[in-house]
Amino acid sequence: MIIEFPGTSISEIMNSLQQAIQEESLEHMVKFELSDLELKVTISKAGTSYIFFNVKEVSGKTIFSHKTEKIALVHRAVKGQVKQEILTIVAIAGGKIR
Repeated sequence: MIIEFPGTSISEIMNSLQQAIQEESLEHMVKFELSDLELKVTISKAGTSYIFFNVKEVSGKTIFSHKTEKIALVHRAVKGQVKQEILTIVAIAGGKIR
């Protein structure tokens, strides 16, 4: 999975993601954290799962490319639904999925 944000800085993207999480009322269970050009998405509800993305800036775009994930046993049955919620947050924040 590749997520692309055109023409904005990483700090603006992180702010937009946080606002989107709040709009969807998911701040109690979804968290986006950036460190050393890696984005970690944490999902916490009856278990904790992590999705990791590499981050790079290319030609005025910020690109997040799926690196790895650690999905909690309890989340495996609803993995598709969880990923769809993340994609909704990304879309609200202005990102595009490639």
